[in-house]
Amino acid sequence: MLALRGRAAWFAAFLVLVAMLVMGPGLARAVQSVPILDGPVTDETGEVDEDAAETALARLADERGYDLWALFVETTGSTRISEYTDEVVAANNLGGSDALLVVALDDRTYQLWLGDLLIDEVTQSEQDRILADEVEPALQDGDYGAAIAGAADGLRAASSPAGDPPGGDAGEPQGVSDGGSSIGGIILLVILGLIVVGVVALILSRKFAGSRSRKTGAGHGAAGATAPEAARAMSLEELAQRANTLLLELDEGTREAEQELGFAEAQFTVAEVAGFRAALDDAKGRLSRAFTLRQELEDSVPDTKDRIREVLTQIVQECEAAQAGLAEQMRLVASLRDLERNAGPMLTALAGEVAALEARLPASGLAMSDLQTQAESAWRPVEGNLEETRKRISAAREAIGRGQAVVATDAGAAVAEVRAAQRAVAEGRGLLDAVDHLAAELVEARTHLAERLRAATQSLRQASAAASKSRERSAQLQEAEQRLAEARSQLTARPPDLVSALQLVRHVDAAANDLKASLQADADRARKEAEALDEEIRAAAVSRQRASDYVNSRRGSVGSAARTRLSEAERHLELARSKREGGGVTAALTDARRARNLADEAYRLALSDFQERKTYGGTSSSADMSVLAGIFMGGLGSMLGDAARQSGRRSSGSGRFGGFGGGGSRGGGGGSRGGGGGRSRGGRW
Repeated sequence: MLALRGRAAWFAAFLVLVAMLVMGPGLARAVQSVPILDGPVTDETGEVDEDAAETALARLADERGYDLWALFVETTGSTRISEYTDEVVAANNLGGSDALLVVALDDRTYQLWLGDLLIDEVTQSEQDRILADEVEPALQDGDYGAAIAGAADGLRAASSPAGDPPGGDAGEPQGVSDGGSSIGGIILLVILGLIVVGVVALILSRKFAGSRSRKTGAGHGAAGATAPEAARAMSLEELAQRANTLLLELDEGTREAEQELGFAEAQFTVAEVAGFRAALDDAKGRLSRAFTLRQELEDSVPDTKDRIREVLTQIVQECEAAQAGLAEQMRLVASLRDLERNAGPMLTALAGEVAALEARLPASGLAMSDLQTQAESAWRPVEGNLEETRKRISAAREAIGRGQAVVATDAGAAVAEVRAAQRAVAEGRGLLDAVDHLAAELVEARTHLAERLRAATQSLRQASAAASKSRERSAQLQEAEQRLAEARSQLTARPPDLVSALQLVRHVDAAANDLKASLQADADRARKEAEALDEEIRAAAVSRQRASDYVNSRRGSVGSAARTRLSEAERHLELARSKREGGGVTAALTDARRARNLADEAYRLALSDFQERKTYGGTSSSADMSVLAGIFMGGLGSMLGDAARQSGRRSSGSGRFGGFGGGGSRGGGGGSRGGGGGRSRGGRW
């Protein structure tokens, strides 16, 4: 296999060499090297005042959770600036939370690329305005640091939590030379096609080698533990795949163990299942630590491969220790329950549970109808839940019927049907619970939104009157005012989205109280800070519930990136509540806002994952989990590329589509769609 991989690699290199010999200097000029970004600003020209952009870049990251990267080069050669930008996006694995400004000084061309999350919030016209009013004038003046700052401030002002639908794609920038004759272009396409064949051969050979490695176990099969020495023997790609698979398996396993514990507690004494409860609590703690390590790896990729290996190994060890503890307790509880002996009564009891679940459908149907009087964004989190619940009810009834037919003759088969029915009922409950949670939020909005809107407006007026003229305070006020305007827009739209409007009002109220607290005397400050914190915690809890309901009911589609954000959102929400009780209001505010941002991103990521796979419910088999882990793996090569550039990266906490296990950005098309799934616009100055 090594020989095969070696021959494929040699063949690919040989084709590249042939291309260079055939095309000669023209190809070398046409294909510009794509740089690895070494920090927020990568300047290959020596003309950029990076300090002038630092504050604006930090504000965009801190206040919006987005990262703007800037690259200044002398020229892109005969490559169009838009195509060159796409190549930089792909080479550096930029994702949904990222933006990239590329400027070629000698060519006097520029391009601004936005990731998927940003294009949901910044319209095409807003992007044009940013380029025309903020970026291009600064480029014309030769103030390149100001151009970066203008782009960052423009994106910060234009983006909002609810976002506007993006406009249509723009055409290619005008006046950029394609370079080369038509004959040369045809020859180049043929040569590049041969190169692609060679590279595909290399990839297929590596894939086959990886498949062979997995089939032979390689010392770290799904059923076995990964000792530290075995982890050291793995490639980083293998170790990352192992960590990602284990995270998904453990997340599923703890959810199933939670259900199993509920069944056991209904049958046995607290003392009899105390070990199971302790093992589950330990597993949850280890899973949370593993998700935190994974989030840290995405937020700020370590400088060295050794550190990446260390973090991945810690994730693997946490997950495997948790799995071992749960497996042992599951075996003990199974022996207590003696399912084969109790399968008959359990099937009878399950029939009653199915009937109770079905009895909830009319009320949930009315709630769904009520939700659908709102804009699609309001009910999209529970779209399809009723239909899927009916499928679960039907599946549970069929499993119960099959189990009852064989319970007297094949107890093992009856137990399998008990398990299938239990899972279907649990998933059906979760789907209807999600509808009920969202319906309750709509009732809350209808009952209190008008009053809350008046209070938030008054609070914002007071904050504005009391605010100093400092730049930071003005930015905070501007953000709150934008959110208030968006809330009014959501309220008066036809159809409206009262749920989103209420969330926006909560943010406005919290921001206004926080601002007033910083400007008032100690006694008033404490009261205002506490009010701001209560609003932020409530907003974070609502966002977490929405994300949790969506992920839980569509786990078969959702990758580890969304699960990581959700786990971290839950951790920060608990930290905020704990610090609130302990009097640490300022620190609690930070955690509450972090929890809300993470939960909102978890929902967006899960929504994107579901659109790709369209699978409801959970995934329990190891084979399916391995497939799912592979789908959402992302590229290790891109993560290792990050290691070279992340020493200068700000840790904004926004997370990345494209890091370890994050799922990568969806591939884009041509035109002005970026190769990383985003959208770009630009031109000349």
